[in-house]
This record gives sequence, C-alpha cells and structure tokens, in this order.
Amino acid sequence: MQRVRHCGQLAAMLLMGLLGGALVQWVGDGPAAQAQPADAGAGRVVARMLVLQDEQGRERGRLTVTEAGPCLVLLDESSQPRLELGQISVTAQPHEGTDWWGLALHDATGTNRFTCGAQADGSGSGMGVWDNQGTLRYGLGFTDKGNGGLTMNDTQGRPRFGIGMAPSTGYSMGFQGEDGEVIWSAPPH
Repeated sequence: MQRVRHCGQLAAMLLMGLLGGALVQWVGDGPAAQAQPADAGAGRVVARMLVLQDEQGRERGRLTVTEAGPCLVLLDESSQPRLELGQISVTAQPHEGTDWWGLALHDATGTNRFTCGAQADGSGSGMGVWDNQGTLRYGLGFTDKGNGGLTMNDTQGRPRFGIGMAPSTGYSMGFQGEDGEVIWSAPPH
C-alpha cells in the first residue's frame, strides 16, 4: 500500500511539474526549458523524454515515447524499473507482435511479477502473475469473441489447472498432471 501511495505521489508530482512548466511558458517572462522549440504561446513543452531525478541526482522516473508508443517508467532507489505504464509491443507467444496498453510491476531484481493490459485493437485483455523466478504462475484472459479463461501453472510453468469459457461450447474446467495428461475435467473429455 505504501509503494502504491508513493507511485501515486510520483505520478502526481510529474503531472504538477508538467503543468507548472506549461504555466511558466504561458505566463512567464521567458521561455521554459524545452527539448525543442514549441509554438509561441502554445503553453507546452516538447520532448521525447522527461527524466525525473531525486535529490542525489539518481534517475527515479521517465516519461518516454518509444517505437511502441508512450511509456511511463518509475524506478526504485537502485534505479531498477518497478512500474511501467503505457503502450508495449508483446514479444511472447501467443500474442507475439501485437500491441497492448498495459501496466507492469517488477520486483527489486527487475523480474516481472504482474502485468495487466488490453490489446490496442480492443480484441482482448489479460493479466499475468509471475513468481520470483520469472515463471508465469497465473494467467487470466478474455477476448471480444466471448472466450476467456484462467490458468494456474506449476513452478515449471506447466498448466495444472484451468477454467475457461467459449460461447459455442460453454464452460469447462480441468486439472493436468506434470506430464500434461488430463487428470480430471468437466465436462469429461
């Protein structure tokens, strides 16, 4: 809860800084610091990256625009990314090459621990929880076609329990052994 409040405070400070810079540009005697010239009187700062630093000069956050899209990254005291919010291009199957808008949380080692997002084209959304070894343990997803499901994986990332729904077949649930064989399912296979 403390970290969420801290991230919210950082986001609020970032927003206030941007608004303050725009206000200085708009009403001040001279131009505000900017990466490149903005339209005169437009009240905006133009940049591809905004970096936030703490009192010791360490990078603690950045707002960037990458090839995938805009992204806000918040870093901990060790400059380790802990929160990412924005547009990402997925490189993992089965969604490889698709663009998502999402949120990712990382632990102190940089390991992804939680993500949630929605496909940029609106065709689906999902959430994943990883363990400290970087193995996906829980996954939840839903598509615009009405398909969805929840999967729980073991420490090796193998599916062990799943529940799903499809408009054409209804709901199903099943347990799998380490070898991938179905132990139990409803309806029966």
